[in-house]
Amino acid sequence: MVLTRMPEAIYAFEEVKSEENGRRTKASRTWQAIRRLGIIPAVERIVAKREVSAGFKVLAEMGLKEYAFEAVVLRHPNSFSVEALNISRQRLEEAPTP
Repeated sequence: MVLTRMPEAIYAFEEVKSEENGRRTKASRTWQAIRRLGIIPAVERIVAKREVSAGFKVLAEMGLKEYAFEAVVLRHPNSFSVEALNISRQRLEEAPTP
């Protein structure tokens, strides 16, 4: 189930960015990381970064935090590290709501 949720998160980000840009926008670096590392390790790396990802920022601003990787991580705690869980929880709690 976790593997189907991750692409949903990416597609949600792509849709929001495409609407903002007025043209189709792909999350190229995210897809590259997934191909290179695998989906779980790529998400771990994205979530664990000190800097909040562009995807999280965009989705939170649009009131779509449930599609962010951080939300998916919390819905599937057995698939991710304690560090990823803690960071995800903190980000979601601290993110402003629109």
